[in-house]
Amino acid sequence: MPEKTYRINKRGRAEVLAFQGEPKAHFCCKEDSQLALEKVEVEAWQAIELSRIWSDSEKRADPPPDRKLRVLFARVRAASFAWKEALDHLATNAK
Repeated sequence: MPEKTYRINKRGRAEVLAFQGEPKAHFCCKEDSQLALEKVEVEAWQAIELSRIWSDSEKRADPPPDRKLRVLFARVRAASFAWKEALDHLATNAK
């Protein structure tokens, strides 16, 4: 999650910039009575402001979202690797 998950707008109201729910694990019981992990759900999102395209060439262009997108994708990638490492011990060997 980014450091700032909300901000106060010009009207004094809170704006949510990011959200992450609790992870949910779904299991099933196999015929041999073993529990198997079916899936893991993580509800999360982050708002990223995109650059506006002005019809008035006198207005200064908004900065591109490249940096914010790189940071977001790096965080998603790191979280995916962390989940993989944390769950590797649950993997079963194919017979």
